[in-house]
Amino acid sequence: MGNEAAWRTVMFDEQYLTMEGEFAVRPAINAAEAVQKLLRIPSAYRQFSVGADIAHKQYGVNEELLEELLDLGLPHTGSSTKITFDPLDLENLSIDLRLPTVYWRSNRWWSKYLGEVKQSAGGLELRFTATCPQPGHEGDCAFTLIPRPEGASLTPPQRHGDSAVFCIRVDSPVGFHDFGNSIDPVIAEARTLEFHKFRKDLSYDTGFVRETRLANCLSAAFYLVEVACNNGLVARPAAGLLMAPPLSAWHAWIEFPIDGSWTAADPFFLNTLQCWGVIDPVEWPLSVSPGPAFFHLDATDSLNSPLVLHGNIPADCSMTVSRQGSPVLAVGPKRLGWM
Repeated sequence: MGNEAAWRTVMFDEQYLTMEGEFAVRPAINAAEAVQKLLRIPSAYRQFSVGADIAHKQYGVNEELLEELLDLGLPHTGSSTKITFDPLDLENLSIDLRLPTVYWRSNRWWSKYLGEVKQSAGGLELRFTATCPQPGHEGDCAFTLIPRPEGASLTPPQRHGDSAVFCIRVDSPVGFHDFGNSIDPVIAEARTLEFHKFRKDLSYDTGFVRETRLANCLSAAFYLVEVACNNGLVARPAAGLLMAPPLSAWHAWIEFPIDGSWTAADPFFLNTLQCWGVIDPVEWPLSVSPGPAFFHLDATDSLNSPLVLHGNIPADCSMTVSRQGSPVLAVGPKRLGWM
């Protein structure tokens, strides 16, 4: 397509999003390969709760495809009259088979936002809305926002009865650090991993990643920190938000100390986008930090810190993200999943 941008239109719920890029999306793997990939996940980490009708409407698996997948060994329970599937299996199928669903389309959106961040350092506004986990208690609610990122401005919270709204304004840093060949062992290992969504309780098992070569962003962060340390590098896991209005998501990556501060690296994320064919490997080598696209929330070993506390109890919290001066687009708890 040369230097002319190819415009594609994708849909996220009721909003139409425009996908811009010069690179053709790579063909999906075939159904047999997709099912074999699913079968690397132990059965104990499945929860069969989705029927065939939802598999079709939400995950894009029509009757003909479903019959083929079942013949190939797609995990399920029940009979043909009441058959159920694991939602993460279906989500992975929708991504691997490039089905026309929000799961595949939203993942492609990250590449567009990376390009926008690289071109300009526009600011973002994040609003955290916390609701009381113990409605009806005596006294006023006492909410505390946990994230206090450096370089961000926090406005006084707006309190509304059993809820509170916190607003953080963030200016994206200018420039993308290139690690060069200093993290080559980590990059080489990241190239061998395949993106796959699985339950969070499996994400801390680096042995599973080593054995199956499957990883989500969280498990990749822990595993690649191990790889770095085994090669004499200093690294830590980090977590926060991949900020891409309106499709921001929880994300995890690794960080290395550069000139006295921690700098994000994410060769697993960039390699995944390259494998999907939605970013240019020349423009985005795996040694480049996508850190300006991340909002750092947590650098603890658990990566499980709550966003807002109600007293000493984690509060239910939703988030909205927008460019400063633009309309706010809601990102509720169900949409704010791990990338």
